[in-house]
Amino acid sequence: MNLGIIPGYGGTQRLPRLIGVERAWELLRTGRTVRAKEACAWGWADGEPATDPVAAAKALVRAHESGARKLAPLSESPLALPAVRPKVDIGHRSLAIDAILVDVLERGLERPLSEGLAIEAKGFARCRATVDMDIGMKNFVQNGPRVPAAFLHE
Repeated sequence: MNLGIIPGYGGTQRLPRLIGVERAWELLRTGRTVRAKEACAWGWADGEPATDPVAAAKALVRAHESGARKLAPLSESPLALPAVRPKVDIGHRSLAIDAILVDVLERGLERPLSEGLAIEAKGFARCRATVDMDIGMKNFVQNGPRVPAAFLHE
């Protein structure tokens, strides 16, 4: 969200189906980092945090391919949204981009995954029409990922 865009490549639709709407609602809107221990506690990851994550990922893929490890498929079914959405402090992030994200979450999650992905793609394109996307991208290139962008909320 500091870039002035919403998560793409299915992030808005897959993450809630993996960790639940309430947790994903907060993470997607704030961009908060999740540490390995927290991800394991949620069941988003399993085991202990790996010293060498690339080696651990390769071992997981090999175990899955050999049939020694079964990976659960992601549900493609619509999700029920809570009647009362969790309150989230988005801090310095763009109100315009957050409004697009909330719209994508609300409309996309109540539909099958394939339809939600199409809604997300259109929402991502809507970000391009905002001033805040330009601000976020320029800020990232000029100042790096740790400097908050001064969004105009347009």
